[in-house]
Amino acid sequence: MKWIKRYEKLDTDTYKSAGKKLKHIGKYERGQKLIDHADKKTHGVFNFWVVFRADLGSSYSSFVYNSDDKMSKSAQEKIQELEFSNPSCKLELYGDNKTVESLIQSWSEGKCELGFNLQFSFSPMLSAQNAHSSTKYHGLNKSDKRVNLFEIAFTIAAPVSQQEEDLTVFDKYERNSWNTINLVPPSFSSNHFYGIFSDRKSAFKFKNGFYKKLMEEKYYDQIYDIFSALGADVKDFERFIYGAKNLRTNFLYDDELRREMSKSYKKDVSDMNPQRRWFDKDMSGVKPKVTKQKTEGKKDMNKLKSFNELFDYKDKRKMNHIRNYDFIEQKDMIITVDQVLKIHDDTIENHGGIYGIRDEDQLESAILKPYTSAFGQDIYPTFFNKVASILEALARLHPFADGNKRTAWGSMEWALSNKGYKLNIQYDEGREIIVKIINDDIDNDEVSKWLEDNSNNNI
Repeated sequence: MKWIKRYEKLDTDTYKSAGKKLKHIGKYERGQKLIDHADKKTHGVFNFWVVFRADLGSSYSSFVYNSDDKMSKSAQEKIQELEFSNPSCKLELYGDNKTVESLIQSWSEGKCELGFNLQFSFSPMLSAQNAHSSTKYHGLNKSDKRVNLFEIAFTIAAPVSQQEEDLTVFDKYERNSWNTINLVPPSFSSNHFYGIFSDRKSAFKFKNGFYKKLMEEKYYDQIYDIFSALGADVKDFERFIYGAKNLRTNFLYDDELRREMSKSYKKDVSDMNPQRRWFDKDMSGVKPKVTKQKTEGKKDMNKLKSFNELFDYKDKRKMNHIRNYDFIEQKDMIITVDQVLKIHDDTIENHGGIYGIRDEDQLESAILKPYTSAFGQDIYPTFFNKVASILEALARLHPFADGNKRTAWGSMEWALSNKGYKLNIQYDEGREIIVKIINDDIDNDEVSKWLEDNSNNNI
């Protein structure tokens, strides 16, 4: 492994691969150091206080610390910070439900609250793997397995009472809406440990990096589906997401613990009761302030008469990255970026929702998808193939903050009407096709044939 001496010039995947091979041949510490180096470059280091709990029914618990097997009574040793990296997250719906539909059903029957948990686990770095609790066998014991340290519980509504069983789902939500966000310890079945960030820097790095990406990308659509299934107003969803993104960071870390423990070396974890100290507090973010906007010099939105004027006024989101594509003549384009933006704004204006582009690159990809080619051949050769690709791309890629499926459908209808076609279907048929597209249960040729079979040419 002489080549590894210049590992700073290698990519992180190479570090990890070499580290795993070293651990496999029995050189555990050398291998783990390479993996730690890779994780540090990719994710950074997060400092934690970690507590071991003996069993679910026992009150015994102890801080995990590294004392090199010397069981000193020093409070400084018993509250040592441990280093973790490589965070990951798993979303679990309340009541052990696996789908949004089953969650809504269980909640509406009063079996559980309406909400979900985000379970956060981290990889212990070598120093943390060498750590122990009051008995070394209760520590992490050189295990590179991920450790669940805390969860964030998002409650949307309280359980439905028996007196409310005959109400509609929306009315049940209106009566029981109760948005809270709580930091909670992981379930005992996942592992014997729980913890919290030990400094503000680690907490902010987590919130503004990994956590923010989760809320804006990975779980955004799943949370939206819950509110959509309730029939809730989009403002309720917007308010919930705002609170989730802006949760109170000071509940994520405890930088006063060392000072309090150091006041008396006799203090142990049982005296501090860290579980009560750290968890089950509402950490909802501050709600957005509603302020009256100055109207001087602005147009009255109710007096906008033309569709183009509405678009020109409302669209403040300049598409900085959309380029001119010389290989596509304007007359040959199925639909342009400006036209899709107009359809999106008209949809939100008439039916409600959140204005804004979530991802410009995804919007660009959706508009250009009909012109994809491979080995000199068009992947979408016919007009209906191209229209179907627009519908699929806008619905799946979610380029907008809201109204993606509605915008996708409107863009498809516009593209058809621009060539003299009109789609003749029932509402349920259209909804079924969109659901199949979202779930990837139908391919482009099938959507294309469906569009062709159900369209009349009026020219």
